[in-house]
Amino acid sequence: MRYFKLLCLFLPCTLNAEALILRTEDGGITWQREESGCFLSLNAVAADMVTDVMIAVGDRGTILLRDSSGVWQDVSPGQVTSDLNSVAIAVNGLCMVCGDNGTLLSSFDRGESWRLWDEFDCGGVDLLSVNFAPTSPDMFVITGDEGFTRFSEDWSIQVIDSEPIVGSCFRLCSGAPEFIASASGRMVSDDAVAGETGFPVRGVTPVVSGGSHPLLVGEDGMMSTVNGSAREVVPGLSADLKSVSALTWGSDYCVVGEAGTILVSHDNGGSWEMLSGITFRNLNCVCSDGAGTGCIVGETVLERMLP
Repeated sequence: MRYFKLLCLFLPCTLNAEALILRTEDGGITWQREESGCFLSLNAVAADMVTDVMIAVGDRGTILLRDSSGVWQDVSPGQVTSDLNSVAIAVNGLCMVCGDNGTLLSSFDRGESWRLWDEFDCGGVDLLSVNFAPTSPDMFVITGDEGFTRFSEDWSIQVIDSEPIVGSCFRLCSGAPEFIASASGRMVSDDAVAGETGFPVRGVTPVVSGGSHPLLVGEDGMMSTVNGSAREVVPGLSADLKSVSALTWGSDYCVVGEAGTILVSHDNGGSWEMLSGITFRNLNCVCSDGAGTGCIVGETVLERMLP
């Protein structure tokens, strides 16, 4: 009888324990679940703006690839065991993934095969984000803990803050980053402080079109633009927000966060709608190709339900 009770307790988890992947093809109006075949948390996802490729990364070196077949495939390199935190795809198909303990991987075939980037040395710092300039694979920014920032143009390490650097933002037609943002809420552009959010930041819009405002999201449901004041996205929302992306250039945005929080805007961030009833899991990242197709990834049921 005791065994039966334990089985009943864990059966709901094991029946649907895959890491969560959601997909939209209409600018965030509707979302459909896709099978990940992965039982480890997914921490980040990126979309190719040229092809149908999407790449998701997660714990213990997990890398998943979705191509035109519409099926997610495990392409994880066997020699990597660190948690992976960010992924980016350049216009020429070069892909980069970064993670804990200074892990950096590259792919030259749009994510089908991967190798450790041994030339990169950051002293074992946990790397948190990687982002390409939309117009050039030669310009990218890698950020990490302890204020770590590395720019490809001079391949130099800069420490701009004592806090972790959570991300960077590029304009769609620009070859230089608009700004980089620290977890404390400080934004830096051209070696100068561009603004302060006033709240801890968890996510930054990686790419924005010329007429849109970059958004920063963070703890307790807070959002800010670079030059704007901090505000609650939805009054009374207390969930931490982790990621933001422009689903359609100049129109649709999506924000995701704790406890299944999904927020969408169809007026370039002017107003927001909370989507309910899709999931209760923590959502870690949202991405888009800028043409209305996007993807959300999150944790497994087991990580949500078990201590």
